[in-house]
Amino acid sequence: MSHLIDSSNNRANMAYAGKVPWHGLGQQIDSNSTIEEWKIAAGLDWHIQKRPIMYGMQTADGSLEPVVIPDRFAHVRSDTQAHIGIGSNRFQLMQPGDTLEFYRDLVAGSRFTIETAGALNGGAKVWALARCNLDLTLGGGRDILKPYLLLATANDGTMSTVADFTTVRVVCNNTLSMAVGHNGGRAAIKVPHSRQFDADSVKSELGLIDDRLETFAADADALAAQRVTDEQAINYFIGLYAKTDENNNVVNERTLKAVTGKLMQAYRHGPGAELETSNGTAWGLMNAVTNFIDFSTVSRTPENRFSSGQFGHGANLKARAFDSALELVA
Repeated sequence: MSHLIDSSNNRANMAYAGKVPWHGLGQQIDSNSTIEEWKIAAGLDWHIQKRPIMYGMQTADGSLEPVVIPDRFAHVRSDTQAHIGIGSNRFQLMQPGDTLEFYRDLVAGSRFTIETAGALNGGAKVWALARCNLDLTLGGGRDILKPYLLLATANDGTMSTVADFTTVRVVCNNTLSMAVGHNGGRAAIKVPHSRQFDADSVKSELGLIDDRLETFAADADALAAQRVTDEQAINYFIGLYAKTDENNNVVNERTLKAVTGKLMQAYRHGPGAELETSNGTAWGLMNAVTNFIDFSTVSRTPENRFSSGQFGHGANLKARAFDSALELVA
């Protein structure tokens, strides 16, 4: 299987503490390791340099004369000299090691423990994930959610630097942002590469995790208490996945039927579906969607699915699923 995990220096540039990840790649590291040790284990102990870009201009005698393209630079790895992106003078690089530096004071305060860090796409995309040392429980303690703080960036310009509180549902490993915005979008903090990343400012903007946990827990409890009918469940999935034309007619009903069928299967029989919090509830509907996005969506590679579910279209769809489920709450 082809993997997008960076291996440009002949090793899988990812580190993890605890269980071996699903792909079995990367270096296992003690959860109490220092930031410096994490950088080395995750293969993030290099930096990005800006190099001028040139092209060959043909002269009168047919030879090529090198000409520098103004205000355009190649982003080049210091260790392998490989190019990972192109930007202008205005493009503010987020160095790979700075992704882990973001957590230094959070780990020192014992509120967070780093669990994974690494790079994708030849080092262009970098992420780190730290667990908050608190748990959120629903349904008398059987449905457990573990909160995390995610930081990710892409120095090829494909995404901003993103900081987001997220949760992992223990029973099925579904992920869901705690920063969903009740408006069909995500409330994660996004810093475009046109601005310098200010870690202190981002942490302040994220707010206190205790406040986020309290708000998220209240919404989750409301969803777990809201009973839904099968008709409501089908309409909920159709509302999320149906594509319509200018006359509001459903486009490609065959595909829609296949998707909603898989979602109903996940809703009725998927991981955690038997729990009181999920069985016949709006919380169960929402978790059927997150499970489908994280584990069943058709994708070229598992890493593409991971990237979409954490940073891209999949993450935005999860936010819509959360908001749509809240609309069912009486």
